[in-house]
Amino acid sequence: MNFNYVVQIAKINLEKDGHCLPIAILYKKKQKGKDDVFFCPLIFDGYKEKEKMRKAVRKIVIEKDIDKYWLVMESWVSKNVHVSLPSRDSGRTEALVISEYSKENPNGSMIVLNFSRKGKKIIWGDKQTTNNKEDSINLWNFYHEEISDDELQTVHKKDRIKDIVERIKEADFEDDYKKYLEAMMDTIPELKKEIVGGLDISYDSFKQFLILLAEKGIYSFPNGNIPDFLKREDEK
Repeated sequence: MNFNYVVQIAKINLEKDGHCLPIAILYKKKQKGKDDVFFCPLIFDGYKEKEKMRKAVRKIVIEKDIDKYWLVMESWVSKNVHVSLPSRDSGRTEALVISEYSKENPNGSMIVLNFSRKGKKIIWGDKQTTNNKEDSINLWNFYHEEISDDELQTVHKKDRIKDIVERIKEADFEDDYKKYLEAMMDTIPELKKEIVGGLDISYDSFKQFLILLAEKGIYSFPNGNIPDFLKREDEK
């Protein structure tokens, strides 16, 4: 079993079923007899289950002394560097992504096969092949040492900050802000005096202030709950 074989099987499955089940394929070469191949479907719902699944596959790779493995999954692809997730880009495209990791190439490599749909037919687009950098953080590379909890939190914090900043830039909560400001001036008369005196409390200024707080990691979502005014249409 090799990289090209896995790529061809993944393409055939996508063309046949219209979707490709996320899966890890683990391969161990034996001196005698048939080589071992393990298929691990990557099915999870939410971050916690994803972490359990990742650690379970890592445990198998280490305990079974796996020689190489492949990760196969569908993904959204975006060329917009200003969005935190490709799925948030209206101009996103679909892709079949196959990654290979082996003892011979522990940093791993990846093939991205872009495609579009015409009815039930898959139309294949361009193909990109990349080799991962040695110092890159990859949670699914099990030939490198497990990332520490602190490093993991740093990775997730950067992703959260990027998502929060993007949400603030996208959101339109000017009417809610004006109502909130009026209520605050009624409650705190001194605030009205400050505004008359030249305090900048414009909507744009407040939005930039929120972005600044978010970039510094000060403004975040309590318990992971997204405030209503920053929810996107598909989350309401």
